Amino acid sequence: ESGELGIGSTDLSSDKPRAIHIKDGNSPKFVKVACGDRFTYAICEDGKVFSWGLNWNGQLGRGDFLGVTIPDSPILSLACHAIKAITCGQSHSLFLTVSGFLYSCGSNNFGQLGHGDDVKRVRPTLIEMQRPVSFCEISSGCFHNLARDSEGNVYSWGSNSHGQLGHGNETSASSPTRIEFFVQQKLKVLELATGSRHSIATTESIGEDFKGLRAIYTWGCGASGQLGHGNTKSLCTPQAIKAEQGNIPTFISCGSEFTLVGFNNEGERGGSEISAFSAGEIENLGKTNLSLLYHKIQVVFMSASCLNASFLDVDPQSPNYHRLTNQFISGVHMPTVRQSFIHLVQLYEKNTSLMNVLANSTGKLVQNLGNLPFSHPSTLRVFLILVEVPWMLQVAQFNVVLEQLTRAIVGLSSTAKQILKNFWMKLSPEYAGRVLQVFKGYLEYLLSSSILDRTIISSVVLVMDILHQATHESKSVSHEKFAVPVLLQRINLQQDFENWRESAGRVFSFCDYPFLFDSTAKQKLLGIEASLQMREQVLRAILQRTSPCLELVVHRERVFDDVMNELVNYISGLDGFPICALKKPLVVKFRGEDGVDDGGLKRELFYLLTEKIFDKEHDLFQLTPETYFSWFSDIDHSQPHSAASITFPRETQYKLVGMVIGMAIYNHVLLNLHFPNALYRALMDKEMRLKDLVQFQPSVGKGLQQLMDMSDKDIEDCDLFFDIPTKNGKLHELCPNGSNIRVSKTNVALYVQLYCQYVLYDSVKLQLTALKEGFWLTSNGKAMKLLRAEELELFACGSPKLDFHALQRVTKYINGYTDKTPVINWFWEEVHGYSYEQKRNFMLFVTGAPRAPMQGLSHIPFAIQKSGPHSDRLPVAHTCYNILDLPEYASRKDLSEKLLIAINNSQG
Repeated sequence: ESGELGIGSTDLSSDKPRAIHIKDGNSPKFVKVACGDRFTYAICEDGKVFSWGLNWNGQLGRGDFLGVTIPDSPILSLACHAIKAITCGQSHSLFLTVSGFLYSCGSNNFGQLGHGDDVKRVRPTLIEMQRPVSFCEISSGCFHNLARDSEGNVYSWGSNSHGQLGHGNETSASSPTRIEFFVQQKLKVLELATGSRHSIATTESIGEDFKGLRAIYTWGCGASGQLGHGNTKSLCTPQAIKAEQGNIPTFISCGSEFTLVGFNNEGERGGSEISAFSAGEIENLGKTNLSLLYHKIQVVFMSASCLNASFLDVDPQSPNYHRLTNQFISGVHMPTVRQSFIHLVQLYEKNTSLMNVLANSTGKLVQNLGNLPFSHPSTLRVFLILVEVPWMLQVAQFNVVLEQLTRAIVGLSSTAKQILKNFWMKLSPEYAGRVLQVFKGYLEYLLSSSILDRTIISSVVLVMDILHQATHESKSVSHEKFAVPVLLQRINLQQDFENWRESAGRVFSFCDYPFLFDSTAKQKLLGIEASLQMREQVLRAILQRTSPCLELVVHRERVFDDVMNELVNYISGLDGFPICALKKPLVVKFRGEDGVDDGGLKRELFYLLTEKIFDKEHDLFQLTPETYFSWFSDIDHSQPHSAASITFPRETQYKLVGMVIGMAIYNHVLLNLHFPNALYRALMDKEMRLKDLVQFQPSVGKGLQQLMDMSDKDIEDCDLFFDIPTKNGKLHELCPNGSNIRVSKTNVALYVQLYCQYVLYDSVKLQLTALKEGFWLTSNGKAMKLLRAEELELFACGSPKLDFHALQRVTKYINGYTDKTPVINWFWEEVHGYSYEQKRNFMLFVTGAPRAPMQGLSHIPFAIQKSGPHSDRLPVAHTCYNILDLPEYASRKDLSEKLLIAINNSQG
């Protein structure tokens, strides 16, 4: 009459079974069917859901009110959902997913859709619960529904004209409401069924007196005797059916106005489910039924619904239990996924076509991912599973599939992207690393192509950005592993930087994703920006007829005073000292000395300057007693230090120190600084962490870590409050009213965070803010903001690792020397035997800096040139060019003595 038979016509009835074909002529394998009043639903083995028949109220879930007479296409809004069961009322439909979520659509005049209103829905819509509930069974009457959760509670909603909701009244409910009768009677519900206007449940007692006792309860309309109590009364509260002693109910079922109960039939009612893989199933089928394994791989890996129902965490005690799935919990058991694919690879060695079946199936699935709706966290499981497919790492062969997977992720809604990010954030390092391996490998493949497709490249980068955010929060994958060194060879870095600087995010640029750059690339970016800024200032100077260089002429004995007195003019706003002039190329001259600054004099100036900055004479910094880091001194910073020759305020002096650090980095000079990482984090506006305090004050930091690991009682016994004693003997409150807030297990993490923030920032805020302001006066380019705190430290100070073997490998020999010359062999034997401090002094002698560049000594262009035969002359270093003049000494002893003398007397 309405097409409910699915045979393509409303004119024909059928008096014998007829096969139902979908529109393309195929006969799918249906595993479950459900029928309402003149409409029908069916679930296929591959997870697709079809509906046909009457649709006046949108009960077919197709997004409209048009009826259909043949299953022509699956319901799109359920395409990614693993639907376990469907039940139908007179003109509404109810859906249950594998992980226990409910969806509904259709008529809603009695609130039977469970959304708290009476509005129709033409697409399956999630029923939101006030608290997390995982359902495992559903049943629908004409206008009401029952649902059982995994703990044996029953919820009901919809029409209650005859008390069929079981709440002790006849008031309808528009959202799932728990039937309290079963809770009060300590009954666990095992099975549900509904008639048109009545309900029935099988229960088991969990009370101590009758534990394990099973019974049948009915309620609702009894006009036809369907409640089984020997009368035709209706009941608003469940009532047990009297059965002969010893009879155990095994199944229940309802018609419109009648009820069937089965007793003493061993075994549970069965029913087919959509295809899905469980733990160990692939291994077992590989040993027992290979043909079934082939078939199941074809079905499951071609269907998002089936894949979302596979490899689930089925341990109720696990925090990742699939029935707890939400925006943070995926419910996928990743070790099962990994182990299953390992078994597939092992089977592939003997059955080579197996991987082809897997590749073809997943290829078809991925091809269709961009057209599927991902409306619930459980639908996104597919993205966790697909990256574990073995051939995802065979980029050259499967790059088209990787492109489609990438586009599907980029095409997700912002909400779905956030959920996927949360899922990635929860992955352990080995699984998060696999995701990175897949997409980083694909990006490297794209960059190696002869023609760069920036559209798909930008999409891969967006996916990697989501992953980087996730792993940065979870600390599961180190930042360095995201770097793609091949970028430097395949893109025009300067052009990309200039586009980025000018476009303000309007066009794609790699500079928007600094995690892609390794230290070499970031150093080049700083150099590119510095060159551009220098060029701009030189052109300005030419137009204004001023000096194109920033000249610093200083006395060697008064280097601190001279430099600070010069720089203070720029922050005082004096005429002729604009801040932008600090971006000019720096030229250094020492009064009374000859020499052209090709880099060596700059390095020497900054080395001498940092020595004076940390000198006790100025008392700007002091050494921490436990770790010997330099930190801000404890004196009154509102006044200049009486012993210092500089008389302007201490705050200004710290600002000048910040300017010096910024200028050194801008001019590619390494500084001999000994600050903890906390200072560089403060410069980059990063919060202080316990890790930073552990580095700065290990005993305090480790004590706070132990506090966080304590039990609630042990923390309470410590009798701590949200305050901290200061060095003047007073208490500083870490938050408003902190002295009255006791530290407990629930707030200890906040206490530790505030403690670290106070020690490393708030307690020295005046000095730190001034230094930071000065630093950014001379480091106001965009490239600097791409650095992490750890990278900023390395760019400012260089690497403490002095690998002289790496230096030896890149050293060049001039004027007749070779690596076989005896004096050269003696030279390397000597310096390899130096202590760490001697190696620092050697580096200071030959390069003007005691540390290595960020990338190591292999990146120093070092050369040794012959400066004549044996003589009493000392070796001479040209720090501007990193060249060592070395006479051809007659013995190793002569070399050793002369080299040490030169090193120890190198300054000036």
